[in-house]
Amino acid sequence: TLFRSTTLYLNVTDLTTYQVGWDTFCIRWTPHRAATSYRLKLNPVDGSRGQEMTVTGSESNYCFTGLNPDTEYTATVFVQTPNLEGPGVSKNERTLIKPTEQPDRKS
Repeated sequence: TLFRSTTLYLNVTDLTTYQVGWDTFCIRWTPHRAATSYRLKLNPVDGSRGQEMTVTGSESNYCFTGLNPDTEYTATVFVQTPNLEGPGVSKNERTLIKPTEQPDRKS
């Protein structure tokens, strides 16, 4: 038979980042058929306080906001089933440098 073991690999695949800005970026992943929800963690690599949230199993992307510019972050996605949580899958992304605001020139 094809399935020799009953081990269910509870991890998302194809985790990628997109729409990277200076205070935001988004992640997307291939949905896991067993997931009832996903736990998402975002942590600056410098060890400062991050954010954590849970989205439903029908979601396969999320946009983090309120981030610091020019900062490296680690985004981690955990598959959750009613009684298990899988291993986290992580991806690093750096936010952009904030553009300097040009003063308005009134002519």
